[in-house]
Amino acid sequence: MRISRHYSDHHVNEDIFEMCLVVYEDQTRGWFHDQARILEKASDHAGFVLLLIAVSYIESYAVFWKGKDSRNRSQEFFRDAFKDIFPIEAGNSAILDKAINEIYHQVRCGLFHVGVTRGKVILSGEFDHAVGIGVNNETKEVVRISINPHKILDTIEEHFSSYVMRLRNPDEEELRTNFNRAWNLRLE
Repeated sequence: MRISRHYSDHHVNEDIFEMCLVVYEDQTRGWFHDQARILEKASDHAGFVLLLIAVSYIESYAVFWKGKDSRNRSQEFFRDAFKDIFPIEAGNSAILDKAINEIYHQVRCGLFHVGVTRGKVILSGEFDHAVGIGVNNETKEVVRISINPHKILDTIEEHFSSYVMRLRNPDEEELRTNFNRAWNLRLE
């Protein structure tokens, strides 16, 4: 039985870190990122699917990065990973957390619970940035979330490549231990 484009289930039964990492990378690229790129080339209306694939990476990455299940802590995991993937300079971390929580609600929960983003989100391939947050200066409330689905996918893919490269480094002991824990969570 195939578990990714290039590997079968007997590869996973080999409890070797490097093999698990290779399979994980092949699954993520082959099932998600590469499919998004194929769709991106084939359709002018692929934005929501590109965003869906990119957003699914965020919490998934947090699980592997932390080595813990995100059950009942999905928003926290999303927020922590979002900050790591999209480093945003902010003077006030509470305002940044609030803005990312709104992205979680408007984008992630909208896509996964309703099938589309919620009302504050605008998607356009014309934006110069991957994600932009419009905040009301008086209330500090998020009023608009602008997303370029092509650029957000670029950012996700760059981050994934960097993460996999770090995992290949034997000196990254904690990162590798956490990956291993998360890999084993998938098998439960």
